[in-house]
Amino acid sequence: MSGALHFVWAATLGTGGQTRVIAIAHDDTPLVSAYAWNNGFGTKFANPSTLPVGFSGSDVAFSPAGDAMVMALMSNNYPSQPDASAYAWNNGFGVKLASPEPTSPAQLSESRGTGVAFAPSGNAVAVTNSGTGLLNVYAWSNGFGAKYPGPDSSLTGSGLGVSFSPSGNAVAVAHANSPVVSVYHWSDGFGAKHADPSVPPPPFYGYDLAFTPSGDALAVVHFDSPYLSIYPWANGFGSRYASPTLPAVNFAFRVAFSPAGDAVAVAYNGSPCLAVYPWANGFGAKFADPASPPTGLGRGIAFSPAGDAVAVAHANYPYISVYPWSNGFGTKFADPATPLPNAGNRITFL
Repeated sequence: MSGALHFVWAATLGTGGQTRVIAIAHDDTPLVSAYAWNNGFGTKFANPSTLPVGFSGSDVAFSPAGDAMVMALMSNNYPSQPDASAYAWNNGFGVKLASPEPTSPAQLSESRGTGVAFAPSGNAVAVTNSGTGLLNVYAWSNGFGAKYPGPDSSLTGSGLGVSFSPSGNAVAVAHANSPVVSVYHWSDGFGAKHADPSVPPPPFYGYDLAFTPSGDALAVVHFDSPYLSIYPWANGFGSRYASPTLPAVNFAFRVAFSPAGDAVAVAYNGSPCLAVYPWANGFGAKFADPASPPTGLGRGIAFSPAGDAVAVAHANYPYISVYPWSNGFGTKFADPATPLPNAGNRITFL
């Protein structure tokens, strides 16, 4: 474990003039940990005064304005353990905001939040659930508002990941049952479901998905080979792109595009638990693995907003590994001085 790192925070301003942050949802209390970020881990922010409850933080996202953080939570009993919690954020955790109401009587006994995403406008937040509810979208204005009706009953299987398109006119969900990815029109509420892709991913467990920054492609990671499927997107699915020549060696769990849209990264169950490919309307040759690779199941993947770092959350200590990125991996950054307590799940930067 590395010693404490010291940075000039004036050089690390992010959204709204705030300190740059990397936040990781993880197993065990406090379920989320946030660190200042300036080309390396800085000081860990104090935990929220009112901790989230549950046995795992499964996802985390900052609002587009950077003034709130929402977590998806794996828990067993609503309302004491909801499937999502939210906090005000201003260079640290503020007050805990009201949790969303349960979406069905069944959710009172099982709340298994798996994914969370804000609409680009910041006026809605989506939460996926592997117990009941599957995909719930709420109005957002400094806290959870009313739940939007829908989507229709065609969505089946646990909801496992969610993403809005960059234009905000579509919401996509990865789920356990065929076709493992479903996309709906979105305009302050659910519209009709888009037609499924003509060649869908294998029919078992879609774990995560991501749109390119330009919104012209949609990536889905899933349990069976080829583990990563990417489709052109133009208000509907196009024909699936050819699979990469060196696919991940086991099921892929998370996916992210670089901010420039010129690389796509996956976290997967294998060694070294992450893979990054050039992307230009198709896969390029896989980038060489990092010299000091992480180990254990890859559970989360994210690029920094500037695209100069790539972070992977994983099952083995130190649970989070971050590398400089410039069309390839640099030398791994020192681990945080205050490590995560257990396996990292998903990552977000501010």
